[in-house]
Amino acid sequence: MTEPVATSNPSRWQLLSNEWEKSDLPQKIFCQQKGIAYKTFLRRRSQLNKANSTRPKTSLAKLQITPTPQRLDAHGIHISCRNGTQLMLPLSVSKTDLEWFLIKLGVC
Repeated sequence: MTEPVATSNPSRWQLLSNEWEKSDLPQKIFCQQKGIAYKTFLRRRSQLNKANSTRPKTSLAKLQITPTPQRLDAHGIHISCRNGTQLMLPLSVSKTDLEWFLIKLGVC
């Protein structure tokens, strides 16, 4: 049996994979609820994981920490990316959460 067009799209599988990770459900139950073949889901997740692990890291500029007078009272961490993305984190952010953000940004 062929897969429906909506689920043959790689970005659709990435979305489903992300949804499963947030669901706290066993993979088999998640697949049953979504009408997805369990073995297909496993194969697609394996392909995504392989593609993500072999994807070259993007080249990043050296991280610069520059306090500015207008931000001294901000009580937070402000990260600006070259593409315009900005991330504001409270100073109380945990080391684990900060590390997660930096990994997702490709810094470490």
